[in-house]
Amino acid sequence: MLARLALAGLAVLSVHQAAPAHPAGVAIRVEFDYSAAELMVDAIDRPTLNEAEAGALLRNRGVAAMVAKTIVFSPQSTPQGFVADMQAFVATHRYLEATSRSTGSTSTGTRSWRS
Repeated sequence: MLARLALAGLAVLSVHQAAPAHPAGVAIRVEFDYSAAELMVDAIDRPTLNEAEAGALLRNRGVAAMVAKTIVFSPQSTPQGFVADMQAFVATHRYLEATSRSTGSTSTGTRSWRS
C-alpha cells in the first residue's frame, strides 16, 4: 500500500511539462516527507490507540494538513473527530461510512462501520 502511494506521488511529478531552465552546475534536490504516512501506519498497526497517542498524530504537519483538507470537503469533520475515528479504527480495523442508518454515532454525525 505504501509503495503504491509512493509510486502515485512519483507519477504526479513525472507529468510531461517543460521544466524551466536552471543555471549549469546547480543541483536540483527533491525530498519526500513520508513521516505522516509512517506515523499513520504505525498507529494502525498498534493493538490499541489512546486519546493522547491519536491526538499526537495531529502534531505531524502532513497529518494535520490531511485533516484540514478533509474539513474542506466534509465540514462536520473535526480534529477531535479524527482522534475518535482513529481510535475506533485501530480497535476494530473497520472503515467508517456516513449513512442515514446508524450502528454507531459520533459527535461528527451518524455513521456505521463496515469491514
